[in-house]
Amino acid sequence: MIKKTFHQLDPQKKATILKSSHEVFAEQGFDATTIRDIVRLSGISRGSFYQYFDDLGDVFEACVQDMAEKKMAYIQPWMDKMGKTPFVDLYEDMMVSGIEFAYAFKEEALSIARVLKSNHPRIQAIYHSMKAEGLRIFTELIDADKKSGFMSPYVNTEILAKSLYGFNEHEIMVWFEEGMDRSKLLEFSKHYIDIIKNGIL
Repeated sequence: MIKKTFHQLDPQKKATILKSSHEVFAEQGFDATTIRDIVRLSGISRGSFYQYFDDLGDVFEACVQDMAEKKMAYIQPWMDKMGKTPFVDLYEDMMVSGIEFAYAFKEEALSIARVLKSNHPRIQAIYHSMKAEGLRIFTELIDADKKSGFMSPYVNTEILAKSLYGFNEHEIMVWFEEGMDRSKLLEFSKHYIDIIKNGIL
């Protein structure tokens, strides 16, 4: 697990370790990365590494937590509107903010995307935890919209939640990793939302 000593580090030193870790993961993926790689690039000793982490899985988890905190700053204005604005409208705003965030922190976003492709049990556990939490949030918001009248009560909550989450997780990330132009990615994403809102007929 990530140790208290890491959380208590000077912010600049912590940022250096995280940035170096992202660089290594982005270039090599998780399976080819070693503790030596992280230690060498971040400029810390191997002993210091073990004062902060138990293993590379902890390092990646720290990277994910850091990115989650930064992303929240981008989407917080829309989170504050939950329950007051239809979720599908909020989803569009949050998706646009998420895309803007990915391009603002491109190396870090690509690093996480690459590592999550690993079949390592620790990485898969992190991936499934992230997915379960995302689906839980979407499910709760869709059900709330159905109860408030923002959304038809006949909408299948599970299917819609998986569709919205899947579009973010697969299509958007694949296009992003392939280097799609930011404006094109935003355009495609808005077309998807239009289909969700208005149907295909």
